[in-house]
Amino acid sequence: MKTLLIIFTFMFSFNLSADDLLIASKINKVLPEGLSVQSIKKSQIESLYIVDIGDLQPIYASADGEFFFYGELYSVEGRCIAKYYQE
Repeated sequence: MKTLLIIFTFMFSFNLSADDLLIASKINKVLPEGLSVQSIKKSQIESLYIVDIGDLQPIYASADGEFFFYGELYSVEGRCIAKYYQE
C-alpha cells in the first residue's frame, strides 16, 4: 500500500513517464526503510536512468527497473577518465 501511495504521489506531482513509474515501483521495493525514490532523470546513456534516493550518490537503473547499481559512473575522454555528473 505504501508503494502505491508513493507511485501515485509521483504520478500526480511530477507527471512521470511509464518508465519512471516502473523504475520507482521496483526500486522502492528494495530500498531500506526511510529511503525512497525522490526523482528520476534520463542519463546521457541510452536506457540508463539516474534515480535520486536522497542519499549522497544516485542509483543508476535500467529502463525496466530490473537492474541497477549504486556508485560512481565514469566517462572516457581521450586517454583520461572523468567522473560523470548529471547537469
